[in-house]
Amino acid sequence: ADGADLDVPQYLDFVRAERAYRGSPQWMADRDYFVENYRDIEPALYSRGGPVRGRRRRHHAMRVNPAIAQRIRDAGRSIFAVTAVAIGEYLRRVHRREDIVIGVPFLNRTSEAELRTVGCMTNILPMRIPVDGALSATQRADRLSAQVWELQARQRFAYGDIVTALQEAGRPGPTLFDVTYSYLTLPDGEQNQWIWKDAAVLASGYTLDAVNIVVRDYERDGALEVDLF
Repeated sequence: ADGADLDVPQYLDFVRAERAYRGSPQWMADRDYFVENYRDIEPALYSRGGPVRGRRRRHHAMRVNPAIAQRIRDAGRSIFAVTAVAIGEYLRRVHRREDIVIGVPFLNRTSEAELRTVGCMTNILPMRIPVDGALSATQRADRLSAQVWELQARQRFAYGDIVTALQEAGRPGPTLFDVTYSYLTLPDGEQNQWIWKDAAVLASGYTLDAVNIVVRDYERDGALEVDLF
Protein backbone atom coordinates (compact mmCIF):
# COMPACT_ATOMS: atom_id res chain seq x y z
CA ALA A 1 0.00 0.00 0.00
CA ASP A 2 1.09 3.57 -0.62
CA GLY A 3 2.53 5.05 2.58
CA ALA A 4 0.82 8.34 1.79
CA ASP A 5 -2.55 6.65 2.38
CA LEU A 6 -1.75 5.79 6.01
CA ASP A 7 -3.67 7.74 8.64
CA VAL A 8 -0.94 8.75 11.08
CA PRO A 9 -2.16 10.51 14.23
CA GLN A 10 -0.52 13.85 14.93
CA TYR A 11 1.08 14.68 18.28
CA LEU A 12 -0.65 18.07 18.08
CA ASP A 13 -3.93 16.23 18.60
CA PHE A 14 -2.63 15.02 21.95
CA VAL A 15 -1.48 18.55 22.82
CA ARG A 16 -4.96 19.90 22.08
CA ALA A 17 -6.56 17.15 24.18
CA GLU A 18 -4.17 17.94 27.02
CA ARG A 19 -5.04 21.64 26.84
CA ALA A 20 -8.75 20.83 26.96
CA TYR A 21 -8.23 18.51 29.94
CA ARG A 22 -6.32 21.14 31.91
CA GLY A 23 -9.27 23.50 31.59
CA SER A 24 -11.91 20.95 32.50
CA PRO A 25 -13.76 20.05 35.72
CA GLN A 26 -12.09 16.63 35.53
CA TRP A 27 -8.67 18.26 35.99
CA MET A 28 -9.91 19.97 39.15
CA ALA A 29 -11.43 16.71 40.43
CA ASP A 30 -8.16 14.89 39.82
CA ARG A 31 -6.27 17.66 41.60
CA ASP A 32 -8.58 17.35 44.61
CA TYR A 33 -8.00 13.58 44.68
CA PHE A 34 -4.22 13.91 44.97
CA VAL A 35 -4.41 16.72 47.52
CA GLU A 36 -6.81 14.73 49.69
CA ASN A 37 -4.73 11.54 49.58
CA TYR A 38 -1.20 12.97 49.78
CA ARG A 39 -1.44 16.28 51.64
CA ASP A 40 -0.44 14.83 55.04
CA ILE A 41 2.01 12.21 53.83
CA GLU A 42 5.59 12.06 55.11
CA PRO A 43 7.24 9.67 52.65
CA ALA A 44 10.27 7.67 53.69
CA LEU A 45 13.26 8.68 51.55
CA TYR A 46 16.86 7.57 51.40
CA SER A 47 19.33 10.02 52.90
CA ARG A 48 22.12 10.88 50.51
CA GLY A 49 24.92 13.42 50.67
CA GLY A 50 27.70 14.69 48.47
CA PRO A 51 27.60 16.02 44.91
CA VAL A 52 25.47 14.38 42.22
CA ARG A 53 28.50 13.98 39.95
CA GLY A 54 30.15 11.75 42.51
CA ARG A 55 27.35 9.20 42.66
CA ARG A 56 27.74 5.84 40.95
CA ARG A 57 24.85 4.03 39.28
CA ARG A 58 24.81 0.24 39.47
CA HIS A 59 22.75 -2.20 37.43
CA HIS A 60 21.60 -5.71 38.36
CA ALA A 61 19.52 -7.95 36.08
CA MET A 62 17.74 -11.23 36.73
CA ARG A 63 15.17 -13.53 35.15
CA VAL A 64 12.30 -15.02 37.16
CA ASN A 65 11.33 -18.57 36.27
CA PRO A 66 7.84 -18.73 34.66
CA ALA A 67 6.73 -21.41 37.14
CA ILE A 68 7.36 -19.08 40.08
CA ALA A 69 5.50 -16.20 38.45
CA GLN A 70 2.61 -18.51 37.59
CA ARG A 71 2.05 -19.30 41.28
CA ILE A 72 1.11 -15.63 41.80
CA ARG A 73 -1.15 -15.62 38.76
CA ASP A 74 -2.89 -18.79 39.97
CA ALA A 75 -3.70 -17.02 43.25
CA GLY A 76 -5.81 -14.53 41.27
CA ARG A 77 -3.64 -11.49 42.01
CA SER A 78 -1.59 -9.35 39.65
CA ILE A 79 2.14 -9.84 39.82
CA PHE A 80 2.59 -6.07 39.93
CA ALA A 81 0.40 -5.68 43.02
CA VAL A 82 2.02 -8.55 44.92
CA THR A 83 5.57 -7.49 44.14
CA ALA A 84 4.84 -3.81 44.83
CA VAL A 85 3.56 -4.79 48.28
CA ALA A 86 6.76 -6.76 48.84
CA ILE A 87 8.85 -3.76 47.79
CA GLY A 88 6.83 -1.57 50.15
CA GLU A 89 7.37 -3.95 53.06
CA TYR A 90 11.10 -4.01 52.35
CA LEU A 91 11.26 -0.20 52.30
CA ARG A 92 9.20 0.01 55.50
CA ARG A 93 11.69 -2.22 57.30
CA VAL A 94 14.71 -0.38 55.90
CA HIS A 95 13.40 3.10 56.73
CA ARG A 96 11.41 2.09 59.83
CA ARG A 97 8.64 4.37 58.63
CA GLU A 98 4.99 3.81 57.77
CA ASP A 99 4.52 6.19 54.82
CA ILE A 100 5.92 4.30 51.85
CA VAL A 101 5.41 5.82 48.39
CA ILE A 102 6.86 4.66 45.08
CA GLY A 103 6.64 6.27 41.67
CA VAL A 104 4.79 4.31 38.98
CA PRO A 105 4.95 5.25 35.28
CA PHE A 106 1.68 5.25 33.34
CA LEU A 107 1.39 5.07 29.57
CA ASN A 108 -1.07 8.01 29.51
CA ARG A 109 -2.60 6.86 26.23
CA THR A 110 -6.34 6.28 26.43
CA SER A 111 -7.43 5.89 22.81
CA GLU A 112 -6.44 3.87 19.77
CA ALA A 113 -5.20 7.05 18.07
CA GLU A 114 -2.97 7.92 21.03
CA LEU A 115 -1.56 4.40 21.07
CA ARG A 116 -0.46 4.93 17.46
CA THR A 117 0.90 8.44 18.03
CA VAL A 118 4.66 8.93 17.99
CA GLY A 119 5.78 11.05 20.93
CA CYS A 120 6.28 11.10 24.67
CA MET A 121 3.09 11.00 26.74
CA THR A 122 4.23 8.95 29.75
CA ASN A 123 3.40 10.29 33.19
CA ILE A 124 4.59 9.11 36.59
CA LEU A 125 2.32 9.10 39.62
CA PRO A 126 2.90 8.48 43.34
CA MET A 127 1.49 5.24 44.70
CA ARG A 128 1.11 4.78 48.45
CA ILE A 129 1.90 1.21 49.53
CA PRO A 130 -0.43 -0.30 52.18
CA VAL A 131 1.71 -1.34 55.18
CA ASP A 132 -1.05 -2.20 57.67
CA GLY A 133 0.37 -5.10 59.69
CA ALA A 134 -3.14 -6.30 60.52
CA LEU A 135 -3.70 -7.18 56.86
CA SER A 136 -2.27 -10.18 55.05
CA ALA A 137 -0.03 -9.72 52.02
CA THR A 138 -2.88 -10.73 49.70
CA GLN A 139 -5.27 -8.25 51.34
CA ARG A 140 -2.70 -5.49 50.89
CA ALA A 141 -2.26 -6.54 47.25
CA ASP A 142 -6.02 -6.24 46.75
CA ARG A 143 -5.99 -2.72 48.22
CA LEU A 144 -3.09 -1.81 45.98
CA SER A 145 -4.89 -3.12 42.89
CA ALA A 146 -7.85 -0.87 43.71
CA GLN A 147 -5.49 2.07 44.04
CA VAL A 148 -3.93 1.29 40.66
CA TRP A 149 -7.36 1.61 39.05
CA GLU A 150 -7.83 4.97 40.80
CA LEU A 151 -4.50 6.20 39.44
CA GLN A 152 -5.20 4.75 35.99
CA ALA A 153 -8.31 6.93 35.79
CA ARG A 154 -6.18 9.99 36.64
CA GLN A 155 -3.07 9.20 34.64
CA ARG A 156 -3.31 12.46 32.67
CA PHE A 157 -2.71 14.57 35.78
CA ALA A 158 0.95 15.60 35.55
CA TYR A 159 3.27 14.80 38.43
CA GLY A 160 4.52 18.39 38.46
CA ASP A 161 0.96 19.57 39.01
CA ILE A 162 0.65 17.16 41.95
CA VAL A 163 3.75 18.66 43.60
CA THR A 164 2.47 22.21 43.00
CA ALA A 165 -0.99 21.41 44.35
CA LEU A 166 0.45 19.82 47.51
CA GLN A 167 2.76 22.77 48.12
CA GLU A 168 -0.19 25.15 47.79
CA ALA A 169 -2.02 22.94 50.30
CA GLY A 170 0.83 23.42 52.79
CA ARG A 171 2.93 20.30 52.27
CA PRO A 172 6.65 21.22 52.27
CA GLY A 173 9.18 19.75 49.87
CA PRO A 174 8.78 18.58 46.27
CA THR A 175 9.88 14.94 46.68
CA LEU A 176 7.23 12.26 47.16
CA PHE A 177 9.33 9.21 46.30
CA ASP A 178 12.83 8.14 45.31
CA VAL A 179 12.01 4.56 44.26
CA THR A 180 10.22 3.87 40.96
CA TYR A 181 8.66 0.65 39.70
CA SER A 182 7.87 0.21 36.00
CA TYR A 183 5.97 -2.95 34.94
CA LEU A 184 5.63 -3.73 31.24
CA THR A 185 3.50 -6.56 29.85
CA LEU A 186 4.76 -7.68 26.43
CA PRO A 187 2.00 -9.36 24.37
CA ASP A 188 2.79 -12.59 22.59
CA GLY A 189 3.70 -12.12 18.95
CA GLU A 190 6.64 -12.50 16.62
CA GLN A 191 7.06 -8.74 16.23
CA ASN A 192 7.30 -8.16 19.99
CA GLN A 193 9.75 -11.02 20.38
CA TRP A 194 11.92 -9.62 17.61
CA ILE A 195 11.93 -6.13 19.14
CA TRP A 196 12.97 -7.32 22.59
CA LYS A 197 15.24 -10.21 21.58
CA ASP A 198 18.46 -8.20 21.62
CA ALA A 199 17.23 -5.15 23.54
CA ALA A 200 18.85 -4.02 26.77
CA VAL A 201 17.59 -1.53 29.33
CA LEU A 202 20.38 1.00 29.73
CA ALA A 203 18.76 3.27 32.31
CA SER A 204 15.48 4.02 34.01
CA GLY A 205 14.07 6.95 35.93
CA TYR A 206 16.25 9.80 37.10
CA THR A 207 19.79 9.69 38.40
CA LEU A 208 18.55 11.48 41.54
CA ASP A 209 16.35 8.47 42.36
CA ALA A 210 17.75 5.96 44.82
CA VAL A 211 16.27 2.87 43.12
CA ASN A 212 14.63 2.24 39.75
CA ILE A 213 12.99 -1.14 39.08
CA VAL A 214 11.89 -2.29 35.62
CA VAL A 215 10.03 -5.57 35.03
CA ARG A 216 9.13 -7.04 31.65
CA ASP A 217 6.39 -9.68 31.74
CA TYR A 218 6.47 -11.90 28.64
CA GLU A 219 3.06 -13.33 27.76
CA ARG A 220 4.69 -15.92 25.47
CA ASP A 221 6.18 -17.99 28.30
CA GLY A 222 5.22 -16.11 31.46
CA ALA A 223 8.80 -15.26 32.36
CA LEU A 224 9.78 -12.03 34.08
CA GLU A 225 12.93 -10.06 33.35
CA VAL A 226 13.93 -7.67 36.11
CA ASP A 227 16.36 -4.76 35.89
CA LEU A 228 17.35 -3.01 39.10
CA PHE A 229 19.17 0.34 38.95
